[in-house]
Amino acid sequence: MPRGRKPKAKEARPVGRPTEYRPEMCDDVRKWVEEGIVNHEIAARLGIAESTLYEWKQKYPEFAEAFEKGHQYRHQSVINALYKRCIGYTYEEITKEPVEIPSDDPDKPPKKRMVVTKKVRKQMAPDTNAIEFYLTNKLPDQFKRKTEVQSNVTADVHVKKDVDLSNLTDEELDQLEKLLEKASTDSEP
Repeated sequence: MPRGRKPKAKEARPVGRPTEYRPEMCDDVRKWVEEGIVNHEIAARLGIAESTLYEWKQKYPEFAEAFEKGHQYRHQSVINALYKRCIGYTYEEITKEPVEIPSDDPDKPPKKRMVVTKKVRKQMAPDTNAIEFYLTNKLPDQFKRKTEVQSNVTADVHVKKDVDLSNLTDEELDQLEKLLEKASTDSEP
C-alpha cells in the first residue's frame, strides 16, 4: 500500500432481510385508524407481525404520526357527535321499498330493486343527558354534580331514673329547677 494513504473503511451492511416499510403505507394506516381498525388487524392488512408494527412506530416517526392523526380524527368525530346531540340537529329519513321491474325477456322473472318512496326531514331534539355529560366534563367548576344531604333530626328523649334529691340543699335544688326549665324552653320549636 502506498505511503500516506489510509485504507477505506468498509461500509456496514444491514443484518437480516430488508424492511418492508414504505412511507406510502402511512396514508392507509391513518385511514384505517380513523375507521377504528385495531393494531393487530392493521398489521395483518400490512402483511406484518404486530410486533413489527410496534417496531415501525418506534423507528419511523411518520408512521407513528399516522396513528396519532387517525386517533385525533376519531376523538374529534366523537366530540362533534356529542355536541350535535347537545344542541339537536335535523336529518333526512329515507324510506325505500322493493319494486318489481319487468324484464325485457318474458322467460326471465322480474327484477326487484329498492326504490326511494319517501323522504322526510326530521328534527332531533337536544339530549339532556348529553348536555349534562358535556357540561360536567368540559366545565367542571361551573357544573359539578352536587349531592347535598340535608338532615333534620329531632329527638325527644325522656330518661326516667329515680334520683335521690334529698341530699341536695335548697340552693342546689333551685339551680337544678332553673336548668330543667331552660332545657325545656330551648327544646321547644
